[in-house]
Amino acid sequence: MCYSDDAHPPFPPVRGGSASGHDLTLKSADGTEFMAYSSRASHPTGTGVVILPDVRGLHTFYKELADRFAEAGFDTVAIDYFARTAETDDRSEAFAYRPHVDATTQPQIAADTAAAIAYLQAPEGGSVKRVYTVGFCFGGSTSWRQSAAQPALAGAIGFYGRPERARDVIGEMKAPLLVLVAAAVIQVAVVVHVRAALVSAAAEGARASALSGASAGAAERRVQSLVAGTIAGATVRDVDTRMSTLDGLPVVEVRIEATLPLLGLLGPAVLEVDGHALREGWS
Repeated sequence: MCYSDDAHPPFPPVRGGSASGHDLTLKSADGTEFMAYSSRASHPTGTGVVILPDVRGLHTFYKELADRFAEAGFDTVAIDYFARTAETDDRSEAFAYRPHVDATTQPQIAADTAAAIAYLQAPEGGSVKRVYTVGFCFGGSTSWRQSAAQPALAGAIGFYGRPERARDVIGEMKAPLLVLVAAAVIQVAVVVHVRAALVSAAAEGARASALSGASAGAAERRVQSLVAGTIAGATVRDVDTRMSTLDGLPVVEVRIEATLPLLGLLGPAVLEVDGHALREGWS
């Protein structure tokens, strides 16, 4: 979903708020200054949005979209990706975006997104309490990746990105996702469910090995039994059991590495989770 110079976002279904938008320059963690566009809500809701555009970066459609979000009550910042390589600020259809897209890195985009989040959380950006990322096309999968990259994110929304581009960070994702790519919605829901079940299995395995006289093998047997009985399609590749400490207390730590075969968009996924239990007999 990449937009032309003639495209315009729709107005909110319930209008009444106004927006105050302006261009600005933000600074990333590496010192790079990059283009952005901020739009403040006249009746803010405490929620902020970071827009991650398509392959052309910060062009007019996304500035207008930021205004539409602000009219609906969401303080919004739309960012550009190409300050490190592009010689001009032109992002019209004449912009030859492909070499610049190929030169981006996900850590750089995550750092730029973090700068936009910090701006929204500051008084000049609206002092928002919750921030969501919303991405389109190239920005869709980039938005989903922010679920792993941004610790304070409330949610990550992507329109028609490529889910396989976020597959390597599935196990690190924390913020809820909205994946608007047909079957991918179901697949992400499956991954979230399986991860929660694996965390529970790791904790149960740790409790089994924490019993007085139990061996490390007790954890693996318990994990394999739980996974086989409750998580269809998941395969446990490794169960690592060790003695450790947590907050100064002696615990058994169980780490599970499992694969989850998914349909083409996201799969196969590799998940790694930990569980802990206090060793029996400690006082």
